[in-house]
This record gives sequence, structure tokens and C-alpha cells, in this order.
Amino acid sequence: MEKGIVTFKDVIIGDRIFQVPIDKRNYSWDKGKLEDLWNDLKYLDESKKHYFGTILLKKAGEVKHGLKTFEKYDIIDGQQRITSVLIFLREIISHLKKLDKGNEDELKKLEEEYLKYKEAYKLELLGDDDSFYRDYVIDDIEYPDATLTPSQGRLKSAKLFIRNKLEELKDLKTGAFDKDLIDLINKIGNLEIIRYPVSTDAEAAL
Repeated sequence: MEKGIVTFKDVIIGDRIFQVPIDKRNYSWDKGKLEDLWNDLKYLDESKKHYFGTILLKKAGEVKHGLKTFEKYDIIDGQQRITSVLIFLREIISHLKKLDKGNEDELKKLEEEYLKYKEAYKLELLGDDDSFYRDYVIDDIEYPDATLTPSQGRLKSAKLFIRNKLEELKDLKTGAFDKDLIDLINKIGNLEIIRYPVSTDAEAAL
């Protein structure tokens, strides 16, 4: 993986899995940061670039899922942004599914590229957050509120935040809501990132 300016889809799409190392924070984004991201995406001119920061990645080996081999990367910096954007994508794709426009194959491909290929999830979080992210955020399995940790509560709030924003957008629309959703996916895919791969913890710290 080479360093340089790339798009979000260039980082995520491919036979890669990303994991949050154990020395990093659990999910911490609050409503204010989610609101900023939503506004950035909603009002962004699709023909223009939006800089989304630097992401540091360290190769952490390979893992097999079925016949596929995935490269695994530790997210040294950027895990909060990656997690949030993937939550946004989960809800956008789910809304497109509900519209039933006959594009099941395209939506399945988007899910495989950004979220989950068979049993291989594109993102692995810390500890119990990981199973919550897989089950509740990606696979839509309900969790009782009593079992939530603070970070799981923030993951749930992020999912419900974008779900509500999309419902509000749908209610305001008189035209093709599916086009707005597809535009959001394209804007997310084209977010501009500086990708910086490192080979050691010392290099990451530097």
C-alpha cells in the first residue's frame, strides 16, 4: 500500500480488513461531530473534493475467509472517522434497499465492498464493541439498552442519527430520493484522504 492522496473508496475497497489496535480509544464521536459530517456531505458539491484528513495504517498480516485472503491493517490514526463513515454507509444502503428499485445486485456489491464480504467484516472494533458493531450496526440485530457500554451507546446513537437524518431528507423530497442516496454514497467514496502506511510502532508514533 502506497502513501499519498487517495479517495475513501481507494482505502476501503479491496481485499482488506481494518482493525482498531488495543491501545486505541473506543468509539467516541458525539452528535456534534456527526452533525458536522452530515452537513459536509449533504451540502458538498459532488464535483468538488472534500479533504477528510490523514489515515495511518500498519500492515498486521493476512487472514483467510473461505477462498479469499485479506490483508489486515491496524488503524493507527483515523479509526473514528472510518467507523463513522461506514455507519453512514450502512444506513444509506439500508434505505436504498427499502426503496426496492430493482438494484439488489448493485447494493449487494456495495455491502461487500464497504461493509462485509460473507463472514468477513471490513472493520473490527475493540473488545465487546466489535460484536455490537457487527450485530447491531451492520447486521441490524437488536440489542437491549441495558447491555450497552458507553461506547456501544455512541455507536447506536450514530446509527440512529443518520437514520433519522435520512428520514428527514426523505420527508422533504418531492422527487427521486434514491438519487440523493446514491449521491451521498458517491460523495463518501470520493472523500479525499492522505493515506500514510507505516511499518513500525515507532514510525507511527513519530
